[in-house]
Amino acid sequence: MSYRISSILSLISESVKKKVSYIYESKEDEARATSSEDANELHRLHNHDSVHVRRAVANNPRTGGHTLHAMRNDADVDVQKNVAKNGNANADTLHHLRAMGHGKEVEENPALDMHKLEDPNFDDKSERHAVAKAETPDHVLHQIALKRPDLHHEIVAHGNTSTKTLHHMLSMPQKGETGVKIVTHKNADKDFLRDAHNMIFDRRADGERMSEKDQIDASLLHFIEKNPKYEPEEHEGKFEY
Repeated sequence: MSYRISSILSLISESVKKKVSYIYESKEDEARATSSEDANELHRLHNHDSVHVRRAVANNPRTGGHTLHAMRNDADVDVQKNVAKNGNANADTLHHLRAMGHGKEVEENPALDMHKLEDPNFDDKSERHAVAKAETPDHVLHQIALKRPDLHHEIVAHGNTSTKTLHHMLSMPQKGETGVKIVTHKNADKDFLRDAHNMIFDRRADGERMSEKDQIDASLLHFIEKNPKYEPEEHEGKFEY
C-alpha cells in the first residue's frame, strides 16, 4: 500500500513539475514575443500553445506580413484583432479579417490609409471578399447591404443572411430575380414571409398599377403565397395577378 501511495505521489509531483516548467517557459516565450525584433523568431512563435504568446506575436510591430497572414484564422479572437491592427498586415489579410467581423480593428490599422492610396478599390474589394466568403457573419453582410445595393444579389445568395437583412433588401427596389431569391431564401421563415407579404401588398396598393415595379411586386406576392412556410393572417387580402 505504501508503495502505491508513494508511486501516486511521485506521479503527481512529476505532473506539477511539468506544469510549472510549462508556465515558466511560456512566460519566457511571451517576453520574447513581446520584445523580439527578429522576424524569424517571431514566426517560430506564431503557433505557440500559449494564447498569450500568440497575442504578443500578433501585436509585435516587427512581426512580418506572411506571419500575420498565417495567424488570420487563429482560434483566439484577440489574436485576430491584434493581427487586424498590426501595420504589417497585408491587404489580403485585412480583407479577410474585415469579413470575419473585425472591421473596427481594420479601421484602426496604421497602414490602412497607405493601402487605400495604393489601391483606390480597397474598400470595394473588402466588401466583395466578405460577400464571397461562406464564413462571413450576418452583421457584416447587413452593414454591406445598407450601403451597397449593387451587391444585394450576391448577399441574398449567402447562407448566413438573416431575415433582418433580407427584409431591409426587400424594402428597396429590386430586380425581379433578386426579389424572388429574397422571398425564397432558406432563412425566410413564416414571420418574415408574412411581414414581406404585408409590405409588398401595401406597396402595390399605394403604387402605380401595371408599372414594371408593380409587376415585379405581383410576382413576389405570387412566390410568397406559394411558399409552403407562408401562413397568411386571416384578414390578409390578395391582389389579382
